[in-house]
Amino acid sequence: MRHTWILVLTAVLLLLSSCTTLTENNTISDLSPVDMTPVTIEQERQLFSASLYYYNENKQLLFTTQELEVEAWGNMPGLVFQAFVDSPLDPGVGKYGPELRLAGVAISANVATVSLTSVSELSEKQSFFVAVAAANTALNNFSVQYANIVINGDPVSVNGVPCGVFEKKDAGVQEIYDAYKEEYVADKNTYALDAPLYFLDTDGQYALCEVHSLALGAGSVEQRAADILQQLSIGPEDVSLHSPVRRFFSVLSAADAAGTEDTADVTETEETAPVEEEGISVQYSEDRHTLSLRHAEALFSAGLEDDLEACLACIYYSMTALLPDISMLECTYGETTYYMDAAQARTYLGNRITIYLPDKDLSKLEAVSRVVRENISLDWTTYIEEIMRGPIESDTGLVSIFSKAFSSEDLLSLEVTESYVTVNFSSKFRIYLESIPSKRQNMLVYSIVNTFCNIDAVQAVQFLIEGEHVGKVSETLNLFAPLLPNIGLAA
Repeated sequence: MRHTWILVLTAVLLLLSSCTTLTENNTISDLSPVDMTPVTIEQERQLFSASLYYYNENKQLLFTTQELEVEAWGNMPGLVFQAFVDSPLDPGVGKYGPELRLAGVAISANVATVSLTSVSELSEKQSFFVAVAAANTALNNFSVQYANIVINGDPVSVNGVPCGVFEKKDAGVQEIYDAYKEEYVADKNTYALDAPLYFLDTDGQYALCEVHSLALGAGSVEQRAADILQQLSIGPEDVSLHSPVRRFFSVLSAADAAGTEDTADVTETEETAPVEEEGISVQYSEDRHTLSLRHAEALFSAGLEDDLEACLACIYYSMTALLPDISMLECTYGETTYYMDAAQARTYLGNRITIYLPDKDLSKLEAVSRVVRENISLDWTTYIEEIMRGPIESDTGLVSIFSKAFSSEDLLSLEVTESYVTVNFSSKFRIYLESIPSKRQNMLVYSIVNTFCNIDAVQAVQFLIEGEHVGKVSETLNLFAPLLPNIGLAA
């Protein structure tokens, strides 16, 4: 019996000696237990619980959850909607079994654009019901406020009028559809809707989406295109963005371009801005599915020539979100004709991410926005790379926290499991931590923690070095257990 107690006591002492005291910032009582044994991280598929919306036999909007294996987080939106179209449940077409195909998913700012095709032709009502289910699926799985749904290349419309972006709908889809039909009657001249418009970021490299309340005319494709150009010319609400077109211009109808007197003038009426330039012409070819902008010199401000293709990407996305059957934008600028289609426009589509960087006194962390290419914005390693990059010219009073000796190669892996993000660094990370003051240590670690915990559903960040847990780094920092965000450091 005595030997038994000695063995028990020895085991307890060994257990206690292997543990270190957690500081106040390391509270993990709200989190599930973590396996404390050293592990080697491998790049494996991770699980994402997706909410997929569908309709029951009574046309009630419901959702089911499905576990998806995610190998790269940048592919997650496409995986969610592949599961949506593959589902045996009714997505709104009135029958069970796969009736839809996925054409693509793109996320810019707070808007997800989902492009679907149908196996058979859908009625207007079927398209609307599918759009609501698809929009709810996007809004429930992605950190966005709006969803723009495109079916068979066209924006979802009621009575020939585009519905614009969708917000989340909880019930009563039939009533919502009936309200659209009542609002979008055939004899109205203009229709009010919330629509996605695209503007250039500060550097003129990327197209970013903003949702604007528009009054869209009920005329021809050319006239509606002129309305959209006018709305773009008014400019964005976000002062860090700018319009892809100049503030004042005139648009001529297709008939004008042929030499007749039919004019669609959408010039701003403010007295301070008379229009002297020859107007551009807007022409639509149904056979070619092409919207053409002729004499476009009057459309773009001086100095935008180098960013012309990015400007055209903004116009392309704005037009295709609201006009049917457009697959190509053609623009004649001087002696050159430019073409913009979906694949080329996608290369200019941007998205915002938020990271945290320390101030020069190392007393607080400030949230700053970065615009990155849309197709890498969901790759979580992008956040680490932007923190490593440090402040840019507009980040006044902030400093770099990573040594210049670090690169993205020192991030060996990054995994997301349930409410945790696990970052696995090379041994260089620990060597660097141990070489700097504790104040800088905390700022470096919590710039990562606060950045990831700013993303929905992430509660804590686990640090590993070469795949193994790390203990106490200093008197104030212990990396053994997952770290919660330090709200006290946030500006």
